[in-house]
Amino acid sequence: MPARIVIERMGANKYMMRVYSSRGEMLLSGSIYKTKKDALESARRFRNIGTDLDYYHVDETENGFQLRVSEYKYSDQDNALRGTKILDMKRECKRWIIKVARALVSSSVTVTNNNNMAREEEYNYIKYSSNIMEVRNRIRSVLRCIKRQEKKDDIDYTYSSYRYFGNNYEEYLCNAVMHAWRPIYRSIESLSDFNRKGEMFGGFPWTSDSFPWPVDESGKPYIPLAQIDIGKAGQRIKKHIDDGILQLWYAADQTKNHSFIRVIPYNVLNDEVAHDRYLVNENEHLLWGYNFDVRGVDIVDWIKNGVMFDSSINMAIGDEGELIPCKALIDRFYEDYWHIRNIESQRTFLFGIPNPVQDDFYTEYSNGWESLLQVTGDVGFETGDGARGHLYYRTVNGKAQYKFDWSCY
Repeated sequence: MPARIVIERMGANKYMMRVYSSRGEMLLSGSIYKTKKDALESARRFRNIGTDLDYYHVDETENGFQLRVSEYKYSDQDNALRGTKILDMKRECKRWIIKVARALVSSSVTVTNNNNMAREEEYNYIKYSSNIMEVRNRIRSVLRCIKRQEKKDDIDYTYSSYRYFGNNYEEYLCNAVMHAWRPIYRSIESLSDFNRKGEMFGGFPWTSDSFPWPVDESGKPYIPLAQIDIGKAGQRIKKHIDDGILQLWYAADQTKNHSFIRVIPYNVLNDEVAHDRYLVNENEHLLWGYNFDVRGVDIVDWIKNGVMFDSSINMAIGDEGELIPCKALIDRFYEDYWHIRNIESQRTFLFGIPNPVQDDFYTEYSNGWESLLQVTGDVGFETGDGARGHLYYRTVNGKAQYKFDWSCY
């Protein structure tokens, strides 16, 4: 059973929200709404902010510490869900917060009438799936159905842009299905609060004698974008990619699409002393816009968030899909899986299937590249024009290769 956000009708103009784990344990409760529409919109917001720990607060009560998740980042104690556990020690809250975040991100939304579960209405626009083969088989069955009907009717039901790619593109759509992980993160205002060996966006990455702060050809320091433990990342997909922490840096001159990527081996982290000088000037730290109080975000953990597929499956189905006998099969596919593409493709995630703005992932995939990280503004970046950063990797002769690019409107 998936985690659930339950909206319970308590009476006239009164709806209460509760959050349950996949094991049926109540984690959060509170927030009274006058209409079902308001409650559903709030449920969407809570699910979307589930991994941003800036919305999480720990309040001290007479009996201990209680978690509060606010609907808005800078809201007071109203519009909040409260933890159903009172914890003895504040440090226990970290595990509780991660547990709550996992539940919010993977939850379905249910509206009940006075807790009568037999009369529930499910809002499955946020269904959760973790079975790659199931999704691949469903894509394959849809494409086969369309091909059979095209042959029978002698009509091309698909977009010409899909046909342009040729027969290999159909196989690509079936194979380009990957698990994705979303980051649990919190904003950091002081550089001294960063774990220099830890994972982060922006922030204060590890630098040392053998791995100094990188500079571009004009001698200007690069801006830090991300630091990821590539060894642990590979373990998530049961694949050895590299050993160490991967650093992604970007040129301060935004007119140049220059990036700098390197992997610092684990033994360097253990043997060398980190430099304590931060080289990027505050006015050049463009990634965080005008909020210079925030120096980056600390990645606390990663949440496995179902599977992703390429959005160009839409081209394979085409607008004329409603005219063919495959319509019921296509409708069920959209109902069950399209939320994965529609909701998550605009976010920051590890692995998964990227969603470049201008280009397509098919070209990269055909050349052996796979997505390692997509970075967007949802983790605090001031990207502008909905820009997304795409970090790719591939293995050639047993050695990992990386490349990075921005895509924007």
